[in-house]
Amino acid sequence: MRSFIERRLNRGYILRISILILAIYLIILIVSFATAKRGRTIFGRSLGADFGAFYIAGLIFNDHDPASIYDVPLHRRLYHENFPDAPVDEELSYANAPFFVARLFSFRGSHIRGLILVGW
Repeated sequence: MRSFIERRLNRGYILRISILILAIYLIILIVSFATAKRGRTIFGRSLGADFGAFYIAGLIFNDHDPASIYDVPLHRRLYHENFPDAPVDEELSYANAPFFVARLFSFRGSHIRGLILVGW
């Protein structure tokens, strides 16, 4: 048993396994983007998953009182206005620290949204 563990606790083995895991995630990411239709992947989830919560919080930060990023009714309304293909009962409320919005998601314009999503 000890030799089994020692063979795997070396830099080369861990590096190969890490690269393999990253490659698998990259393949899943590429498939998700390539097969997305109307904001949904072939896996059934929204493309970007919780990205919408951060993006809408950024819009609220720019266009409303910054403290309103936690206003659930406003967030729900803007989410469905900006992501009209989202299911009616879907809700992604923002529940993170405010500095994420101020630094990363307070960009204006829908053309920026795609670039931010790729970075996400």
